[in-house]
Amino acid sequence: DVTVALTMGYAFADSLWSAFFDKDDHWATSFVLYAETMSLNFALTSLTKLAFRRPRPIAYIELRETGVPSTDTDASLSFYSGHTSTAAGIMSTASYLAFKRHGLRSWKPWVTVVLGAAVTSLVAVQRVRAREHFPTDVLVGAIVGSSVGILVPHLHAAKEHRGCRFSLAH
Repeated sequence: DVTVALTMGYAFADSLWSAFFDKDDHWATSFVLYAETMSLNFALTSLTKLAFRRPRPIAYIELRETGVPSTDTDASLSFYSGHTSTAAGIMSTASYLAFKRHGLRSWKPWVTVVLGAAVTSLVAVQRVRAREHFPTDVLVGAIVGSSVGILVPHLHAAKEHRGCRFSLAH
């Protein structure tokens, strides 16, 4: 939970940093992109969990130990990991924006990519170790989150080319 909260804080800080230190006029756009990424990711995760209703590993352990199935609704919401998809989504958006701001030749976007992969991996490992998710849950969460995190800013960039006012132009 702490690591995911830190990634959310990173999204907020990145938007403010670009406004005050990079003198970026489009800092509000960055903030909205992060918010859209998190919102879409949350919606997809929630719908998928409710559709699949896969029990968490801890539910299987409790059943084996007590012989009584869990009545906790959260115990049946394992697939896919929302924590992992949130971290992957935020860090993918951060990477996209870093490349947009600094280009391929700068070291800054590459650091963001490595940091994003490390944070997402850390969250995924924590979720499996806590017996909240199976490895497939965190793998799918990372894939979906990364996809959403790249798709949201990419769609805004595509609108920029069609003359839309809300864009990523720098």
